[in-house]
Amino acid sequence: MIELIDKIYQSKIQTSPFPHIFIENFLSQVDIDHMVEQFNKNLNDFEYECESFWLTPTFITSKIDNIISKFKNKNFLDVLYHKFKAKQRFDYTDDAFLCVWKYDNKDCQTQNFWHTDQGAIFTLQIFFPDKNYIDGGTVLNNVSYDTENQIELPLQYNSVSIFPCIKNSFHKVIQRGYERKSLLMRFQNPKSPRINGADDDQTTPFLELDNTP
Repeated sequence: MIELIDKIYQSKIQTSPFPHIFIENFLSQVDIDHMVEQFNKNLNDFEYECESFWLTPTFITSKIDNIISKFKNKNFLDVLYHKFKAKQRFDYTDDAFLCVWKYDNKDCQTQNFWHTDQGAIFTLQIFFPDKNYIDGGTVLNNVSYDTENQIELPLQYNSVSIFPCIKNSFHKVIQRGYERKSLLMRFQNPKSPRINGADDDQTTPFLELDNTP
């Protein structure tokens, strides 16, 4: 966990179009290899017909549990609060931590719309595609329509994107014919109705940063 925290502190916050960080070679080789192995096992054992799905990790091994536990704790959340200079801090609770396998097939169009993760505090996504691409990652923007200021992150093996869920943290996916495999994690606001199974949240206040416009 200390090594991951060091990588976050040493990373540079990109401020455009909104604060976020992107880190290459995030996990140790042992951890990312085991994660990919377990993801593929879950994928092969899950009969899916949809273009995209979120799947709660099953067949949890002690190694996977250990990897997730590095993030699922108050200390790691505090690191993100400090890194992004959050104005307020919401309480940490285990049931407000979301962790899922995220898979989008080559034809997926279900994420091709601008949206925010209202009700969440931070979103983290660790990617492990079979092949690296200079595009195909999450597309970020500070408004809910296409502009010249939007940026598209690369889809890269063992990379992580992290961003605070502020009011202008719009994002989407442009499917370019790539398979997207990842572990998606969110620290959610304990007061969000999503905690109780709601599909949407339009009432929970967004996180605010000292440098939020």
